[in-house]
Amino acid sequence: MQKAKLQVKNKKFLVWLLSNKWIVCLLILALALRLYHLQELFYYSHDNDLSGWFIKDVLVNHHPRLIGQETSTRGIFIGPLFYYLQIPFYLLTGLDPIGSTLLVALLGTATVASIYFVFSKIWSKNVGLIGGLIYATSFYTILTDREVVPTMPVMLWTVWFLYALWLLINNRQKFAWPIVGILLGLIWHLNFALVLVVPLIFVAWLMGKGKKQIDVQSLFVGIGLTLFLSIPLILFELRHHSQQVHSLIKALTTNQEDPVSGIDKWIRTFHLASKDVASLLGTSIFPLSIELVHIGLLLLLIYLIWKKHVEQKLGIILVLWITLFLSFFSLYSKILSEYYLNGMIIVYIAVLSVSISSLLSSSRRRGSNYIKLLGIFLVSFFVLINLYRFFTIPLNRSGYIYRKAVIAEIKKDAEEKGYPCASISYITDPGSNLGYRYFIWRERLKTKPITKLVPVYTIIFPLKPMYKEDKSIGALGLIYPDYSKYNSDTVSKECDGSDWNLEEPMFGFTK
Repeated sequence: MQKAKLQVKNKKFLVWLLSNKWIVCLLILALALRLYHLQELFYYSHDNDLSGWFIKDVLVNHHPRLIGQETSTRGIFIGPLFYYLQIPFYLLTGLDPIGSTLLVALLGTATVASIYFVFSKIWSKNVGLIGGLIYATSFYTILTDREVVPTMPVMLWTVWFLYALWLLINNRQKFAWPIVGILLGLIWHLNFALVLVVPLIFVAWLMGKGKKQIDVQSLFVGIGLTLFLSIPLILFELRHHSQQVHSLIKALTTNQEDPVSGIDKWIRTFHLASKDVASLLGTSIFPLSIELVHIGLLLLLIYLIWKKHVEQKLGIILVLWITLFLSFFSLYSKILSEYYLNGMIIVYIAVLSVSISSLLSSSRRRGSNYIKLLGIFLVSFFVLINLYRFFTIPLNRSGYIYRKAVIAEIKKDAEEKGYPCASISYITDPGSNLGYRYFIWRERLKTKPITKLVPVYTIIFPLKPMYKEDKSIGALGLIYPDYSKYNSDTVSKECDGSDWNLEEPMFGFTK
C-alpha cells in the first residue's frame, strides 16, 4: 500500500517536473550563476564587517538588536531583518561570513521564481519565462544579487509590489491588502526609497474594476502585518524619542550638501538611471549613448500601452512608477548613487519581457517568421553578451579570501613570536582600512592601539613600488614588525587589559 502511494506521488512529481521543466532549468541556472566562484567573487567590505558585528552582538553578546547599520543619512538606520536572516547561514558555516552569500544566492533565485509567477499572472507564461531569463542572466542583476547588503532584496520587493498593484486594479483586494501590508512593513528593513511608490497603492485602488468599497477585513489583515513587521522600528522610536522620524524630516527639509542642483541634478539623475538600464541590458560595453537607450526603452513602454500589450491602467502605473523615482531624486538634495534607483528595474524588465514575447508569439502578421527570428536573436544575444561579461569578470584579489588570509597570517606570526597581542596599521586609500575587524575577532587576535611597545603589522592596499611589503596576499601587502624593537616582557605587560578591537567604536555600528 505504502509502495503504491509512493509510486503515485513520484508519478505526480514527474508530471509536474515535465510540465514545468523550463522554469526548473531556469532556477537551476540562476542559482548556479549566483554560486559560481562563491568565495572569489565575494567583495567583502565594511558593510559585511558590520553584518558580522551585528550577528556577533546577537549570538555572542546575547544582545537582541532593534536596528541595523546607520544609513548614509545621519540618524536613520536600516531595519534589522536582513541581518537576522543571515544568522542561520552564519551558524551553518561556523560563523564564517561566507555563509551570508548563500542567503543572497537563494534570495536572487527566489526573485527569478517571483518574476516568472507574477509576469505569468499579469501577462503570460512566455512573458514570465523571458522575464525570469532576463533577471537570471543579466550581468547587472547577478552582481547585484551577490551583494550581501540589506538593499539586495529590493528587486524581489518590487516584483511583488507590482503584483499587488495589479491585484488592486482588478479589485482582488482579498489577496492584495495582505501582500501590501507585508511589503509596507519591509520598507524600513530594505530601502527607504521604496516609499516613493507607496502612492501607487491608492492610484491602483481608485482604478480598480467593479466596486470601489474597501475589503475591510483584508485591509485590517494588511495593517496588522505592517505593524508586526514594524515592531523593531516602533520600539526603537519609543525608546529614542522618535529619533529617526526627526532625522527623516530634517533630511527632507534641509540641504544634504549635494553640489549638483537644478537642471544639472535632473540630468545627473537621468544619467544614473540610464547607467542602470544599460547595465541591465548589457549594452554598456557598446559605444551607444546610454541616455538614448534609456529613452528608447521608455518610448517602447508607451508603444506597448498604445498597442494594448500592456493594459492601459497598468501602463499608467508603470509610467507613474518611473516618474516618481526620477522626479524625487532630481529634486532631493542628497548625493545620488545608482543603487537608489534599483526600485525601477522591475519596470524595465517588464517592458523587455512583454516586447520580446510579442515578437516570439507573432503568427498572423506578414513576415511573422522573420519577427520570431528577431525575437530569438534578441534573447540569445542578450544571454550570450551578459554571460560573457560575467564569466570574464576579473576575480577579486582584495576581498573575502585575501582579507581573511591576511588576518590569519598576522595571527599566525604573532603566535609564533610569542606576542599575546598586536597592533594593525594600514597604508590604504581612505575607507579601504575598513572591513577587517570581524576577521580579527574571529581569529581571536587581541589588538591594541599603535604604540612603540606593541608590535605593529601593516596592511597595504593597493600595492605600490614605494612601499616594500614583506609578503603579498592577493592584492594586499603585509609588512611584519621590526622584531628587534620589541621585548617579550614589555609586550606582555602592554597587552594586558581590554581588547581594542572589541572596545573601539565601529563606524556605522551603534550599540
